[in-house]
Amino acid sequence: MSGLWRSTRTGAIAAILGLLGAAAGAMPARASGLEGGPSPGAVSAVDVETPPGAASAVDVEPSRGAATPQRSPVTAETAETPRASNAEAPRADSSAVAPAEPRTLRSRGPRGDRSAEVWDFAFAFESGDRLLLRFAVTNIGPGNRNAAAVWHWVDADGGAVAYDNGQRAKGWRLEEDARRIRIKSSVLDLRRPTLRLSMGKKRAKIELRVVLPAEPLHEATQDGDQVALWATHAPAEGTYWTRGMEAPREVRGTGSLVYSWLVDERREQRRVELLSFDSNLDLYAIAILRESGLQDTWAIHRLPDGERVLTRDVALCPGNDGDYIWPARLQVASTANLEARVEAPFLRSDPVAALPGPVATLVRLVYKPMRLWSSAAIEAEGRASPVQGAVRTSFGNPLSRSAREALGRDPRCRDGGRS
Repeated sequence: MSGLWRSTRTGAIAAILGLLGAAAGAMPARASGLEGGPSPGAVSAVDVETPPGAASAVDVEPSRGAATPQRSPVTAETAETPRASNAEAPRADSSAVAPAEPRTLRSRGPRGDRSAEVWDFAFAFESGDRLLLRFAVTNIGPGNRNAAAVWHWVDADGGAVAYDNGQRAKGWRLEEDARRIRIKSSVLDLRRPTLRLSMGKKRAKIELRVVLPAEPLHEATQDGDQVALWATHAPAEGTYWTRGMEAPREVRGTGSLVYSWLVDERREQRRVELLSFDSNLDLYAIAILRESGLQDTWAIHRLPDGERVLTRDVALCPGNDGDYIWPARLQVASTANLEARVEAPFLRSDPVAALPGPVATLVRLVYKPMRLWSSAAIEAEGRASPVQGAVRTSFGNPLSRSAREALGRDPRCRDGGRS
């Protein structure tokens, strides 16, 4: 739940949240980490086990204002070092090799009043079905370490069903040295070599096994906030069952994983992410509109020869007017220019709805997030036809007037981008 905590709200609301949280016993002393997690003072988004004498693959938390890294690390998928931050840069040294051991994944946990840790997945199965899934631990609202798992099963014909599990701090658990998150019947198991997901309700159950690369495809940091793209088309297989089925059916496909650790959720006004569901066009693009009015953009595009190119030339054209503006078109300048034409959202969800009732009610006094999913047709130079993808647009609050005005100023949106 990226977002903006309205600065125009009075201190009275904050006081109410504090009093109610304290009265319910929901505001324990702020912990330096989650149970069984990293030692106090740990700063990486995910902990790393580094062989003796080897350089660490994870940057320590940068000083405020540190620049976003310009090079993606070597991955198990490519065993090559991607190009630098623009498509014209010379090819990097390809003599590097993939690390012998995959990076250890472990929950870091939120560590501030409005901090959050989020795992975002999107799976495309051979059957044409989609699974859109999110695990989040957040300090937004009364109390700390509220946790929620939210998933949407989207049938091949477009029908969508939503499920969720949400708990306050004492209602969910970290297990296996902070490498497994259990929120009631929703489990995210980060242990290597195969990540496992299990989501269950009375009327549906999903079990998935996902093979991630040894290292993230790219990591970006800005003022302490961290975003790690772990996969765009990681192999995934498992079973899906819903009420009315005689037995679970097997599913197989690929999925993406984006990990985010946010110092303060209110600093993100809007996040737009472009995902390709076709492994023949390996692409991920992101644009984060910050509280300051600046927009951070970058994209990773995998070339036919297996090399990944990192570019920051991403343009977004608004698709509607109003408080929650989604993009109608995204343009990514790479070695092969790419353009995504985005349809109106087919799915809208409220991330707060998964939190326990009293918490959700109080959070909505000052925080009105929204998440939109839209289908996208992605065109690339040299391709005869577009490939299928999706755009995930997340808001923390309705956009301010200045933010709405800024979104329409890109000169590349010659026709305004509106569909």
